[in-house]
Amino acid sequence: MKKSEAPLINKDSMPLSVLILFFTEIFHLLVEQTNVYYQQYLDRQAGPSRRLPNITLPDMMTFAALALQMGHELKDTVHDYWSRLRQLHTPFYSATMA
Repeated sequence: MKKSEAPLINKDSMPLSVLILFFTEIFHLLVEQTNVYYQQYLDRQAGPSRRLPNITLPDMMTFAALALQMGHELKDTVHDYWSRLRQLHTPFYSATMA
C-alpha cells in the first residue's frame, strides 16, 4: 500500500483502522451505484417524477449500521422495527433515520 493511498495507516494502526479503510471504499461504491440505479429507474418512469436527493456516504453507513443493529434485536417482520405500536415501538430506528 502506498502512503498516499492511506496516509493515516501505519505500522502502529489498529486492525479496525485498516478494516474501516477497506469498507469505506466499498461504501463509496455502494453509494455511487445506488445513485446510478436510481437515476436509471427515474429515466424509465413515464411522466414527471419527484426526484429525491442522492444517497450520501453517511446515509449508506447509517443504513448499514441499522441493518447490523436489527440483527441484535430480533422482531417478527421488518415492519415491526418501524412500528409505532406501543408494544413494538423502538424509537432508535426512526430517530436515526430522521
